[in-house]
Amino acid sequence: MKYLFVVAALLSGDSTLAHHSTATNFTQEIIEVAGTIEQIRFQNPHTSIVVKIDAAESEAPFWLIESDARSTFERKGVNLDAVAIGSKVKVTGRKGVRPNTMFLRELMLEDGTRFSSNGTGRD
Repeated sequence: MKYLFVVAALLSGDSTLAHHSTATNFTQEIIEVAGTIEQIRFQNPHTSIVVKIDAAESEAPFWLIESDARSTFERKGVNLDAVAIGSKVKVTGRKGVRPNTMFLRELMLEDGTRFSSNGTGRD
């Protein structure tokens, strides 16, 4: 009986247990937004940043930027301490299927420091 419950739970299709693919949620189109970091979550399995762009530029000024896990950044030597709430940033990435979402390709701070899942650099 216990095994029947486990099989039923696995077949129920509960989307809260599913891990999403970037191929499903993000297009190949590369876009860019600039604004101020409002919220940061450097966690596993995904990092997420909320960027507020100039309200004059858009009717929906908040963008959700998703990226790799914190551990992925750390393994590649990216120090996330410089990325802070209130930082002015320019973010480039793959446009999301959902409005105002993107998958991070590169984040650039005002001082020219660049962050990506490939590492850190400077202009």
